[in-house]
Amino acid sequence: MNKTIIVWMCIILLTVNAVLALGIRPAHTKIISQETLTTAGEFWVINTDAQEFTVLISVEGEMGQYVKAKPDKLLFRSDDDAKAVQFSVNLPNDVPPGESTAHIVIEEEIPAESPNVISSRIILKHKITVQGPYPDKFISIKLNFHEGKDTIRMVSE
Repeated sequence: MNKTIIVWMCIILLTVNAVLALGIRPAHTKIISQETLTTAGEFWVINTDAQEFTVLISVEGEMGQYVKAKPDKLLFRSDDDAKAVQFSVNLPNDVPPGESTAHIVIEEEIPAESPNVISSRIILKHKITVQGPYPDKFISIKLNFHEGKDTIRMVSE
């Protein structure tokens, strides 16, 4: 086998092992702006493999400027099952029509190591979907793809 392939296989195996250590619950929050412009909530970061690690918490996305998350860092010990992240959303009065999103990013912090070490980190996102008001006339579409042996059909709703 080619050495490059072997190296990549090792990296993938190491990464798959690390992916089992972290999760979030629930993964999504939906806000309908016509019902409320302010919302508070929480989600849980789960330590599924009872490991010690630190995660950094940040916010991104088109509606990210209206989202605040606390704390900005979580330290897990091996006996910690889960820890809560609180967030608040304060939307402006002029929310754009349709769906807009923000993401609260949970990023595993990698300890500083020597420069010749290959490492991987886990990044998970809690998605916040903001449903803005619909105009008087609008079209909402959904596309699905159905794969056959030799064909791919596109179905629109």
